[in-house]
Amino acid sequence: MNAVEILKGKLGQNVLGGEDSISGLIFTYTGQQAPSSLDNKVVYEIYTLSDIENLGITAAYDDAEAMSIYRDLIEFYRMAGEGTKLYLMGTEEKYADIISGDAIEILLNESKGAVKQLAITGYKKAQTGIFVNGLESEVYNNISTAQSKANKAFEEGRALQIILSAIQVSDYRTLENFRDDDEDIYENISICIGGNLPDTLGTYEAPSTGTLLGTVALASVNENVGKVEKYRIDDPLLSKTPITL
Repeated sequence: MNAVEILKGKLGQNVLGGEDSISGLIFTYTGQQAPSSLDNKVVYEIYTLSDIENLGITAAYDDAEAMSIYRDLIEFYRMAGEGTKLYLMGTEEKYADIISGDAIEILLNESKGAVKQLAITGYKKAQTGIFVNGLESEVYNNISTAQSKANKAFEEGRALQIILSAIQVSDYRTLENFRDDDEDIYENISICIGGNLPDTLGTYEAPSTGTLLGTVALASVNENVGKVEKYRIDDPLLSKTPITL
């Protein structure tokens, strides 16, 4: 080919993913140091792992602060592909306050309603030590509030699915079956429980919320993200042990 100059440039937006792939993630770092170049409750438009690392979110940050946010973001892009648009917010607010406060609205407004699926995550370990029906109390006690936020978004013409990180589970046998709850309907809420076990098969590190968010972003709206023959959701970053769903 004549008169063609090929330059190596920055990976751009994933236009093939379409609007349904646009996602949001809010994480809490309460009680820990914030990433070095990230401001509290500011929304960042992310496309690549380089964008994440430029904010100071790295593997070293996760290790130093007992967080799982770098792992979640790497997993998001492993599944959804680099170039997928992600609106990211970090906050010093507690997990429960993210759900009940204005953080969700701030992110949705900054995205102009483009976000179709939103995950709330951050912690790597139990925070309160109080469990309700097997779930960390900060999560369980705010499920209905999260659904009300999804309802409000729908009333404003914004379809929204919210993924809550289970943080920790006290006993899988005590988990409530929310699908059979006749009194409360949480049709826009998903709770990510599954996570990779370390090689010692001890307590799992944290729910693989980024993996789930990335798979939802990748999948068509009519697909089951648990379709293992199509979506490889086991996490190669931690161990060879597959995710527990």
